[in-house]
Amino acid sequence: MPAVLTRSTTSGTYSTLNNSHCVLLLGWGGADDKCLKKYADLYETRGLDTVRFTSEFKAFSAQGLSGLRDMNEIFPLLDQIGHRRLVLHIFSMNGICSLVTLLHHAKYSDLFTRTDAVVWDSCPTYERLIPNLISYNRVINHLHKNALESGSFIDKMGCLADKTVRFSWDLLEALRQWVHVATGGSISAVHPYFYVRDHPQLPRRHTIIYSHADVVCKAPLIQTFHRHLSEKRNMIVEATCFNDSPHVTHLKAHPKEYSQGIEQLLDFVVHLNDNQSGKLQSKL
Repeated sequence: MPAVLTRSTTSGTYSTLNNSHCVLLLGWGGADDKCLKKYADLYETRGLDTVRFTSEFKAFSAQGLSGLRDMNEIFPLLDQIGHRRLVLHIFSMNGICSLVTLLHHAKYSDLFTRTDAVVWDSCPTYERLIPNLISYNRVINHLHKNALESGSFIDKMGCLADKTVRFSWDLLEALRQWVHVATGGSISAVHPYFYVRDHPQLPRRHTIIYSHADVVCKAPLIQTFHRHLSEKRNMIVEATCFNDSPHVTHLKAHPKEYSQGIEQLLDFVVHLNDNQSGKLQSKL
């Protein structure tokens, strides 16, 4: 999906942030721009510019965490927004992998230090090999949904071949992580979930939105993440767990609650920005 920068033309509730802030949305695997635009609209209608991008889904990177996704298309847009501070909105593990790739790029390694708050939608999660392959199979089926439902025999065989290759890559990645840890290395250096969870520059404010009905990124594993942030790292965490909305469909199923969560996070950013401006003025 092409990367898109949208300048808000709305004088919204949070327009005062627009000169200093921008929202970066990193989409889930297989998301099209029409879907991601609905989330960007939550910010644009409130007066904030957005950058949105969904990277191509892949399972294995010969470069490790630095090459999990191809992010080259988003670099020119990040250059356009300059050194404005960020609100991150991350979807599923594809969004996590996109984020981790950016953080490994020399030019964007300070991304977390420029970020005031993060929204985590249906992520992050970490599973052992077999449950991970089951969840991974659901993601691949979603990517090939049209071919599987109405494609020809050749189309379906192509899907099977692609799935076989992707599963092989996933197994190879799991083996590499196991070898790294077994030889004394840190899991945070090879797995995107732990890399984000343990990152020393992780922002303090987090909104986490997930569901018990999500069979791809399961609720108990996401709960483990947000409890770690609040209890072990003293982060400010607002977590909302629904009972009925499937993977990355929480806005559609619960628009009011989802929007309220976004506004609470933006209120925090406004307050933080006001405090920092006040401190700057007192020094002058």
